[in-house]
Amino acid sequence: MVTSRSTNALQQASSVNADISRFTLLGGGLPVLVTKANERLWVLDDRNQIVTIDMSGGEMFLPLKLPAGAQITQWKAGRSYTYALDTTEGVLYVINVRAERYDARELALLKPVVSAAVGLDDRLWMAVRGAPYLLAFDPKTGEVSSFDLGPARISMLTIDSLGRILYADDARHTAGVFDPKAQLLNEVKLSSRATTTSLMVDSSSTLWVSTTAGEIYNVRGGRATLALSLNAPVTTLSLDQTGHVWYLAPLPSRALGFGFAALDDSQAGSQVNGPVASLDFSALGRAWLADPRGGFFVSREQLR
Repeated sequence: MVTSRSTNALQQASSVNADISRFTLLGGGLPVLVTKANERLWVLDDRNQIVTIDMSGGEMFLPLKLPAGAQITQWKAGRSYTYALDTTEGVLYVINVRAERYDARELALLKPVVSAAVGLDDRLWMAVRGAPYLLAFDPKTGEVSSFDLGPARISMLTIDSLGRILYADDARHTAGVFDPKAQLLNEVKLSSRATTTSLMVDSSSTLWVSTTAGEIYNVRGGRATLALSLNAPVTTLSLDQTGHVWYLAPLPSRALGFGFAALDDSQAGSQVNGPVASLDFSALGRAWLADPRGGFFVSREQLR
């Protein structure tokens, strides 16, 4: 653990363009993984330092540090716990948000985990590469449960407001939903043969799937429809404060930088000259984008 210290990001931000400012990440590290819970961003940097950012006011905190040798591949935040998975060593770091401390748990089953998401009850759901089951870790008991998925082989998963598991199966070119309570599984075919890059569920319970081929599908009512096709792979999808889905993708090949926009309004959004690794939105509608060179881009006001 490191000594907790803080600073205000928004007060230190400098202008990038008419819409966007940039600030340097506390601690001097480079953001590697970013996850969001409520109005807090959890950032893991290249030194395995953890930086938290209050998106409502801009305050940054440096509460603790993971072991230097940990190789974190999955980084997910919930209400009371944040999880860091070292799938190389099979170690799960369970961070108690309130206490600002972590417990390291050795779990051999973690080594083939390819995707993870935190449920409404703070359980960590994990998809295992090439396996017909899901794993669920309960932070209160420390127990790991498994759920049979039949023919499904999950490549990426997310969780909706009803606690259902929504997923993409790249091997079988399908998207599906699994209800753990009812033990029901439903799937639809996707025409894409590309790899899934992101999943997001909007306020109408529609599942959105993006791919390395620049495709974005919406899945609803037993049908998958191609909603948008870009000339670049989609980096990620994100939900704004109104429940609408946005995409982040590189600009056309001759331009340096990334663009982001709402799927239901191609005129909304902005772009940044330079690399971007993540996209999240605050309750005020501000966009927050991690800059792998050591900071964050943030929009000055709501972009819609």
